[in-house]
Amino acid sequence: MIAGDVDMAITTSSAAIAAALRGAPVTIIATGGAPPYKLVAHPSVTSALQPKGKVVGSSQLGSGADFALRKLLPKLGLTPSKDVTILPTGLSEPNKRMVLIFQGRIDATLGTLESILQFELGGQKLNVLADLREMEVYVSGSDIATTREFFKNHPHRAKAFLKAFSEAIWTGMNNKEILYRVYRKYLKVENAKLLESMHKSYFLSGTIPLKPYPQLEAIQSDIEFLSLSNPAFKEHKPAEVTDPAALREIEGEGFFARLQR
Repeated sequence: MIAGDVDMAITTSSAAIAAALRGAPVTIIATGGAPPYKLVAHPSVTSALQPKGKVVGSSQLGSGADFALRKLLPKLGLTPSKDVTILPTGLSEPNKRMVLIFQGRIDATLGTLESILQFELGGQKLNVLADLREMEVYVSGSDIATTREFFKNHPHRAKAFLKAFSEAIWTGMNNKEILYRVYRKYLKVENAKLLESMHKSYFLSGTIPLKPYPQLEAIQSDIEFLSLSNPAFKEHKPAEVTDPAALREIEGEGFFARLQR
Protein backbone atom coordinates (compact mmCIF):
# COMPACT_ATOMS: atom_id res chain seq x y z
CA MET A 1 0.00 0.00 0.00
CA ILE A 2 2.77 2.44 0.91
CA ALA A 3 4.55 1.50 -2.32
CA GLY A 4 1.39 2.32 -4.28
CA ASP A 5 0.67 -1.22 -5.48
CA VAL A 6 -2.76 -1.17 -3.80
CA ASP A 7 -4.92 1.77 -2.74
CA MET A 8 -6.21 0.34 0.53
CA ALA A 9 -5.48 -2.57 2.82
CA ILE A 10 -7.55 -4.47 5.37
CA THR A 11 -5.31 -5.21 8.32
CA THR A 12 -5.23 -5.19 12.10
CA SER A 13 -5.27 -1.75 13.69
CA SER A 14 -1.99 -2.56 15.45
CA ALA A 15 -0.15 -2.99 12.13
CA ALA A 16 -1.45 0.29 10.69
CA ILE A 17 -0.83 2.16 13.95
CA ALA A 18 2.72 0.87 14.30
CA ALA A 19 3.47 2.02 10.74
CA ALA A 20 1.84 5.43 11.22
CA LEU A 21 3.60 6.13 14.52
CA ARG A 22 6.92 5.33 12.88
CA GLY A 23 6.27 8.00 10.25
CA ALA A 24 4.55 6.09 7.46
CA PRO A 25 1.82 8.16 5.68
CA VAL A 26 -0.88 5.71 6.76
CA THR A 27 -4.31 6.43 8.19
CA ILE A 28 -7.23 4.22 9.29
CA ILE A 29 -10.49 5.26 7.62
CA ALA A 30 -12.91 2.47 8.65
CA THR A 31 -13.20 -0.86 10.40
CA GLY A 32 -14.71 -4.27 9.88
CA GLY A 33 -15.08 -4.64 13.65
CA ALA A 34 -13.46 -6.76 16.29
CA PRO A 35 -13.27 -10.55 15.97
CA PRO A 36 -15.42 -12.25 18.64
CA TYR A 37 -12.41 -13.90 20.23
CA LYS A 38 -12.57 -16.28 23.16
CA LEU A 39 -9.67 -18.02 24.89
CA VAL A 40 -10.29 -21.74 24.47
CA ALA A 41 -8.40 -24.67 25.89
CA HIS A 42 -8.25 -28.44 26.06
CA PRO A 43 -11.08 -29.93 28.18
CA SER A 44 -8.54 -30.75 30.91
CA VAL A 45 -7.92 -27.01 31.42
CA THR A 46 -10.89 -25.84 33.44
CA SER A 47 -9.98 -22.34 34.71
CA ALA A 48 -8.41 -19.18 33.33
CA LEU A 49 -5.41 -19.61 35.64
CA GLN A 50 -4.65 -23.18 34.57
CA PRO A 51 -2.76 -22.22 31.40
CA LYS A 52 0.05 -21.17 33.76
CA GLY A 53 3.13 -23.12 32.72
CA LYS A 54 1.50 -24.16 29.46
CA VAL A 55 1.74 -23.21 25.78
CA VAL A 56 -0.76 -20.81 24.20
CA GLY A 57 -0.83 -20.68 20.41
CA SER A 58 -1.02 -17.42 18.44
CA SER A 59 -0.93 -16.99 14.68
CA GLN A 60 2.34 -15.11 14.18
CA LEU A 61 4.32 -12.44 16.00
CA GLY A 62 2.72 -9.02 15.67
CA SER A 63 -0.56 -10.37 14.29
CA GLY A 64 -3.95 -9.36 15.63
CA ALA A 65 -4.33 -12.66 17.51
CA ASP A 66 -0.86 -12.24 19.00
CA PHE A 67 -1.63 -8.70 20.19
CA ALA A 68 -4.97 -9.82 21.59
CA LEU A 69 -3.37 -12.65 23.58
CA ARG A 70 -0.72 -10.35 25.02
CA LYS A 71 -3.43 -7.92 26.11
CA LEU A 72 -5.68 -10.62 27.56
CA LEU A 73 -3.24 -12.75 29.56
CA PRO A 74 -2.26 -10.05 32.11
CA LYS A 75 -5.96 -9.49 32.84
CA LEU A 76 -6.09 -13.18 33.78
CA GLY A 77 -3.08 -12.79 36.08
CA LEU A 78 -0.68 -14.40 33.61
CA THR A 79 2.54 -12.81 32.35
CA PRO A 80 3.44 -13.72 28.75
CA SER A 81 6.84 -15.46 28.42
CA LYS A 82 6.99 -15.92 32.19
CA ASP A 83 3.81 -17.73 33.22
CA VAL A 84 2.89 -19.01 29.76
CA THR A 85 4.72 -19.59 26.49
CA ILE A 86 3.16 -17.92 23.46
CA LEU A 87 3.90 -20.06 20.43
CA PRO A 88 3.56 -18.48 16.95
CA THR A 89 1.95 -21.25 14.92
CA GLY A 90 1.84 -19.48 11.56
CA LEU A 91 -1.86 -20.35 11.35
CA SER A 92 -4.24 -17.40 10.95
CA GLU A 93 -7.42 -19.51 11.03
CA PRO A 94 -8.63 -20.18 14.60
CA ASN A 95 -9.99 -23.64 13.74
CA LYS A 96 -6.57 -24.77 12.46
CA ARG A 97 -4.90 -23.55 15.66
CA MET A 98 -7.55 -25.34 17.70
CA VAL A 99 -6.65 -28.62 15.98
CA LEU A 100 -3.20 -28.24 17.56
CA ILE A 101 -4.85 -28.40 21.00
CA PHE A 102 -6.10 -31.92 20.31
CA GLN A 103 -2.73 -32.87 18.83
CA GLY A 104 -1.10 -31.91 22.13
CA ARG A 105 1.09 -29.24 20.54
CA ILE A 106 -0.52 -26.30 22.39
CA ASP A 107 -2.82 -26.06 25.40
CA ALA A 108 -4.94 -23.03 24.49
CA THR A 109 -5.54 -20.44 21.77
CA LEU A 110 -7.98 -17.78 20.66
CA GLY A 111 -11.08 -19.07 18.91
CA THR A 112 -14.26 -17.55 17.57
CA LEU A 113 -17.86 -18.59 18.21
CA GLU A 114 -18.19 -20.35 14.88
CA SER A 115 -14.87 -22.20 15.20
CA ILE A 116 -15.89 -23.42 18.67
CA LEU A 117 -19.26 -24.54 17.32
CA GLN A 118 -17.57 -26.37 14.44
CA PHE A 119 -15.67 -28.54 16.90
CA GLU A 120 -18.75 -29.12 19.04
CA LEU A 121 -20.73 -30.24 16.00
CA GLY A 122 -17.92 -32.69 15.32
CA GLY A 123 -18.14 -34.05 18.87
CA GLN A 124 -15.01 -32.32 20.22
CA LYS A 125 -15.47 -30.19 23.32
CA LEU A 126 -13.30 -27.22 24.23
CA ASN A 127 -13.41 -25.15 27.40
CA VAL A 128 -13.97 -21.42 27.02
CA LEU A 129 -11.75 -19.70 29.61
CA ALA A 130 -12.34 -16.03 28.80
CA ASP A 131 -14.25 -13.73 26.46
CA LEU A 132 -12.22 -10.75 25.24
CA ARG A 133 -15.23 -8.45 25.07
CA GLU A 134 -16.29 -9.33 28.62
CA MET A 135 -12.70 -8.81 29.81
CA GLU A 136 -12.69 -5.38 28.12
CA VAL A 137 -9.81 -6.31 25.86
CA TYR A 138 -10.23 -4.05 22.85
CA VAL A 139 -8.92 -5.32 19.53
CA SER A 140 -9.71 -4.73 15.89
CA GLY A 141 -9.17 -7.46 13.38
CA SER A 142 -10.01 -5.81 10.06
CA ASP A 143 -9.36 -2.08 9.92
CA ILE A 144 -9.30 -0.39 6.52
CA ALA A 145 -6.20 1.72 6.03
CA THR A 146 -4.95 3.85 3.16
CA THR A 147 -2.24 6.39 2.53
CA ARG A 148 -2.94 10.03 3.25
CA GLU A 149 -1.96 10.86 -0.34
CA PHE A 150 -4.59 8.53 -1.81
CA PHE A 151 -7.22 9.80 0.62
CA LYS A 152 -6.43 13.40 -0.31
CA ASN A 153 -6.18 12.91 -4.08
CA HIS A 154 -9.04 10.42 -4.56
CA PRO A 155 -11.75 11.25 -1.98
CA HIS A 156 -14.58 10.17 -4.31
CA ARG A 157 -13.04 6.71 -4.79
CA ALA A 158 -12.62 6.33 -1.05
CA LYS A 159 -16.24 7.33 -0.48
CA ALA A 160 -17.49 4.97 -3.18
CA PHE A 161 -15.62 2.08 -1.59
CA LEU A 162 -16.96 2.88 1.88
CA LYS A 163 -20.52 3.08 0.55
CA ALA A 164 -20.17 -0.33 -1.08
CA PHE A 165 -18.57 -1.75 2.07
CA SER A 166 -21.36 -0.38 4.29
CA GLU A 167 -24.06 -1.62 1.93
CA ALA A 168 -22.51 -5.09 2.07
CA ILE A 169 -22.65 -4.96 5.90
CA TRP A 170 -26.32 -3.90 5.74
CA THR A 171 -27.03 -6.80 3.36
CA GLY A 172 -25.32 -9.23 5.74
CA MET A 173 -27.47 -7.98 8.60
CA ASN A 174 -30.77 -8.08 6.76
CA ASN A 175 -30.59 -10.70 4.02
CA LYS A 176 -29.57 -14.07 5.39
CA GLU A 177 -30.18 -15.77 2.05
CA ILE A 178 -27.46 -13.74 0.32
CA LEU A 179 -25.17 -13.96 3.36
CA TYR A 180 -25.47 -17.74 3.50
CA ARG A 181 -24.75 -18.02 -0.24
CA VAL A 182 -21.55 -16.02 0.29
CA TYR A 183 -20.50 -18.16 3.26
CA ARG A 184 -21.21 -21.37 1.36
CA LYS A 185 -19.30 -20.23 -1.72
CA TYR A 186 -16.22 -18.63 -0.16
CA LEU A 187 -15.94 -20.21 3.30
CA LYS A 188 -17.34 -23.62 2.30
CA VAL A 189 -19.73 -23.56 5.29
CA GLU A 190 -22.81 -25.74 4.82
CA ASN A 191 -24.11 -26.54 8.33
CA ALA A 192 -27.31 -24.62 9.08
CA LYS A 193 -26.50 -24.16 12.79
CA LEU A 194 -23.07 -22.82 11.94
CA LEU A 195 -24.46 -20.40 9.36
CA GLU A 196 -26.99 -19.11 11.89
CA SER A 197 -24.29 -18.73 14.55
CA MET A 198 -22.05 -16.74 12.20
CA HIS A 199 -24.92 -14.43 11.25
CA LYS A 200 -25.72 -13.75 14.90
CA SER A 201 -22.15 -13.41 16.18
CA TYR A 202 -20.94 -11.10 13.43
CA PHE A 203 -23.93 -9.17 12.12
CA LEU A 204 -26.59 -9.12 14.85
CA SER A 205 -24.34 -8.67 17.88
CA GLY A 206 -22.73 -5.47 16.63
CA THR A 207 -19.35 -7.13 16.04
CA ILE A 208 -19.44 -5.67 12.52
CA PRO A 209 -20.87 -2.13 12.81
CA LEU A 210 -23.19 -0.77 10.13
CA LYS A 211 -21.43 2.58 10.43
CA PRO A 212 -17.84 1.34 10.26
CA TYR A 213 -16.11 4.22 12.00
CA PRO A 214 -12.61 3.43 13.34
CA GLN A 215 -12.92 1.98 16.85
CA LEU A 216 -11.10 4.49 19.02
CA GLU A 217 -11.06 2.26 22.12
CA ALA A 218 -9.21 -0.48 20.23
CA ILE A 219 -6.82 2.04 18.68
CA GLN A 220 -6.08 3.65 22.06
CA SER A 221 -5.49 0.19 23.51
CA ASP A 222 -3.06 -0.62 20.70
CA ILE A 223 -1.16 2.64 21.21
CA GLU A 224 -0.80 1.86 24.91
CA PHE A 225 0.36 -1.67 24.18
CA LEU A 226 2.87 -0.55 21.53
CA SER A 227 4.21 2.06 23.94
CA LEU A 228 5.46 -0.74 26.22
CA SER A 229 8.25 -1.39 23.72
CA ASN A 230 8.47 2.20 22.43
CA PRO A 231 7.62 4.70 25.21
CA ALA A 232 7.55 7.60 22.72
CA PHE A 233 4.30 6.20 21.28
CA LYS A 234 2.48 6.91 24.54
CA GLU A 235 2.16 10.61 23.71
CA HIS A 236 0.11 9.91 20.58
CA LYS A 237 -3.68 9.91 20.32
CA PRO A 238 -6.10 7.87 18.13
CA ALA A 239 -7.01 10.99 16.14
CA GLU A 240 -3.46 11.09 14.78
CA VAL A 241 -3.77 7.72 13.05
CA THR A 242 -7.41 7.85 11.93
CA ASP A 243 -9.40 9.92 9.45
CA PRO A 244 -13.17 9.36 9.51
CA ALA A 245 -13.86 12.35 7.22
CA ALA A 246 -15.20 10.25 4.34
CA LEU A 247 -17.58 8.32 6.60
CA ARG A 248 -18.79 11.56 8.16
CA GLU A 249 -19.52 12.96 4.71
CA ILE A 250 -21.39 9.81 3.75
CA GLU A 251 -23.46 9.97 6.93
CA GLY A 252 -24.08 13.70 6.46
CA GLU A 253 -25.40 13.00 2.96
CA GLY A 254 -27.99 10.65 4.47
CA PHE A 255 -26.50 7.41 3.12
CA PHE A 256 -26.97 5.36 6.30
CA ALA A 257 -30.47 6.75 6.86
CA ARG A 258 -31.47 5.64 3.36
CA LEU A 259 -30.00 2.16 3.96
CA GLN A 260 -32.12 1.68 7.07
CA ARG A 261 -35.45 2.71 5.54
